[in-house]
Amino acid sequence: MAAVRAYLLSMLAVRRYGERDFTKTFIHPWLIWEPGAWVPASPGAVSSDTHASGVRGYNPQSTGDALCFELAERRPLKIGRSRSCDIQINDATVSRDHLLLEPEGIGLGWYVKPSTASNTSELNGAKLNAHPMPLRALDKLRLGDVTLSYADQAALLERLDQQLKKASVK
Repeated sequence: MAAVRAYLLSMLAVRRYGERDFTKTFIHPWLIWEPGAWVPASPGAVSSDTHASGVRGYNPQSTGDALCFELAERRPLKIGRSRSCDIQINDATVSRDHLLLEPEGIGLGWYVKPSTASNTSELNGAKLNAHPMPLRALDKLRLGDVTLSYADQAALLERLDQQLKKASVK
């Protein structure tokens, strides 16, 4: 299987403002893997080191760059840790074959479902079951300890604008 094209968010931001036809070139939805920094939880810690997201030791204010996966190919796409997956997530908490994305009819939308019943996957905090669920702009997918944000073109452009503002402040 061919891997899905991936870009760093900072690279897309540069292209957004340097490429005249950016909105015509990048019309597809995206999955955005925001980086996070893990801080080892101290033994016996209960709630003091649990982030509001519910993940112990996770710091979403990491200085890393987000990785963006372009959902341009209109075919079923596998997400997981395995090299055979279209979108590879190199994280030990992600199953080798974790999620399946399926195109939504003739539009640009997507459905998501777990690849196996045994993995733990969530869509906006609710456990995914075997039935395909539609993805909408700004939905959050949780695979193990990894969170992916689903973005349509408008949401991606907004995120790129935020990236540019953040970069210009520094």
